[in-house]
Amino acid sequence: MKQVAVVIVEDEAVIALDIKRRLEDLGYRVEGVFQNADECLEKIGNLHPDVVLMDILLEEGQDGLVLAQRIYDEYGVPSIFLTAYSDSTTVERIKQVRGAIGYLLKPFNEREMAVTIELSLFRHHLHRELEIQRTWLSSLFSSIGEAIILLDEDGGILFLNPGAEELIDATSNEAVGKPLVEFIRFYDVDTGEEIPFLSLAQESRGREGGIIFDHIYLLTSTGERIFVQGTISNLTGGLQTGNRGGSGRTEDEEHPYPLPFPSVSSGGFVLVLRNITEVRRLSTIVRYQSVHDPLTGLLNRSQLLTSLQESLRQADPDTPLDTFAFLDIDQFKVVNDVFGHIGGDVLLKETADLLRKKLPDESTIARIGDDEFGIILRGVKSGDAERILRRLVTSLRRSFIWEDKTLPVTVSIGAVAITPRHGDIYRVLAAADAACAVAKEEGGNRLRIVSPEDTDVQHRLGELHWIARLQQAIREERLTLYAQDIIPLGAHNGFPKKEILVRLKEEETLILPGEFIPVAERYNLMPLIDRWIIEAVLQYGTSTPDHRDTVFAVNLSSATLLDEGFPDFFLRRLKETQFPPSRLCLEITETTAIRNFRKASLFIRRFREMGCSFALDDFGMGFSSFAYLKHLPVDFLKIDGSFVQTIVENEVDYQLVKSIHTMGKIMGKKTIAEFVSSREIYEKLATIPVDYVQGFFVGEPHPLTP
Repeated sequence: MKQVAVVIVEDEAVIALDIKRRLEDLGYRVEGVFQNADECLEKIGNLHPDVVLMDILLEEGQDGLVLAQRIYDEYGVPSIFLTAYSDSTTVERIKQVRGAIGYLLKPFNEREMAVTIELSLFRHHLHRELEIQRTWLSSLFSSIGEAIILLDEDGGILFLNPGAEELIDATSNEAVGKPLVEFIRFYDVDTGEEIPFLSLAQESRGREGGIIFDHIYLLTSTGERIFVQGTISNLTGGLQTGNRGGSGRTEDEEHPYPLPFPSVSSGGFVLVLRNITEVRRLSTIVRYQSVHDPLTGLLNRSQLLTSLQESLRQADPDTPLDTFAFLDIDQFKVVNDVFGHIGGDVLLKETADLLRKKLPDESTIARIGDDEFGIILRGVKSGDAERILRRLVTSLRRSFIWEDKTLPVTVSIGAVAITPRHGDIYRVLAAADAACAVAKEEGGNRLRIVSPEDTDVQHRLGELHWIARLQQAIREERLTLYAQDIIPLGAHNGFPKKEILVRLKEEETLILPGEFIPVAERYNLMPLIDRWIIEAVLQYGTSTPDHRDTVFAVNLSSATLLDEGFPDFFLRRLKETQFPPSRLCLEITETTAIRNFRKASLFIRRFREMGCSFALDDFGMGFSSFAYLKHLPVDFLKIDGSFVQTIVENEVDYQLVKSIHTMGKIMGKKTIAEFVSSREIYEKLATIPVDYVQGFFVGEPHPLTP
């Protein structure tokens, strides 16, 4: 245990020495003995005592009380006073000294001195701990962002922290002692009705932790509305920490180191409020953004689907009163090309504004794609809905002006009555989408209504059905590879080739590509199918040694050629499978190559350098074929079958095939004639002679099996 260090200040030398002896006998360490204030102040800073035993009356009339206060203020060392006086005046003076922790009446014995020192130091250390707690609590209450308000049982304000002062827009001096309702009132967010504060507070009685509320707003005295979350709890034990609670005692009598709030009886309350006005505002913005399109302010696709689901649920099977319309801006890509995306955005916002103005107020309007809008006409019979939508087509036909450019703008609309027979909202969407697509194919600027008699729309709906079938078939690996031989016509034309074909298996039926490839091309599923074919060919080629010399001709669609991720996929799989690129001949149609000339040229050059060969498929069908041919580094010209199959009876087609072959020879390219379906065609081609032939006469398509 630490030995207590003591300094003695006593002007009577004999008494001072006697006190020193007694203290040392009791086990205390006396650091110094002084007879006057000046000497003590000069040396005490280097002695670091725990306590000073101080005579009140020092030599030359010096006041020990003044000295004690200076010692405490400068060094934090408390004093115990030695005095022969116990009158009330002396006691009162001692109480006013900061750092005075006790006094001894002369004469005193050792036991009295020891008890007084120990108890006084214990009391001093306890007060120091309380002071630390007071400072900590004061900082805590001041730094907390929430508003903390202490109230008496009648709702009168006893204490405010800075957060509360800011919330009620009043200082503590202005608010303490006044009812809380003079500064703020509580209201229910839903009903707007005032909630009496005391009734809210009474709910907290008997509840551990009080009550929590978050559906309340406040009205301040200035009329400001503030949304809050908060808690109210009652003070069951009360806090006795100062004189502002009406105890009648002074702060020094009760607590020399008071806490930052007043004494509160057991009937009071603690109210904690958090201002969530800004959080609520941001939450409102987030909720709005979650159901609205950020550009046009219309509802977004997800919210339209929710509304469409409700319309379908309430639909009358006999007399449908809701109509769904799918609206698409015709040639929107041209708008973006001419005006840029900023101009395109302006057109979209302008279109949204017109839709709001031209459609009935009860309508649901949403932007569901880049230039696509969904509309639900509510409570409108089919005939009236058609008239509204036809007027809309007319209203949206206009000249769009942006900066110094003008462009005519029209829209296409597909519409369908919402009835339970659709089954789900996606069939409603598909029907309207199909009708809109037909309207666009017919030139746009028109309305197409879905009906059972509309064969064009029904055909398009059939195509849409194919989308799901194809996606499922790919997932279930129900695509299968077939191959058709490409045979050299002469002895020195090179190795045989196999053109890779694809079939779709559904139960016991094989579906030919003519049924599903056009749908896949229209709805951008070809990149998915082409990747599957490439993957299957590489796996087959590496696992089948008997075909190590076979060159596989694989068709690539226009969409795959434009797919930014395809080259990396293709390169990665070639490296992973170690498949020789020289065993791949990639076929691209002439039309695809011409329409995407730069992209096709770069693609061909990149993979030719790796060892792949290239064939230009359907050659002769494109315009300016030979003009483009000299800039395309392909290896083979695959002559379009429409010329080949009539070569026997049509001299023009024969000469055309011959000229293609001749030009190909000049350019260093070999020719392949497809659709060779008879011996007569085969022998006619041999007179030219083309380099390779392909068709049912030389080999029908067969499953690609090991």
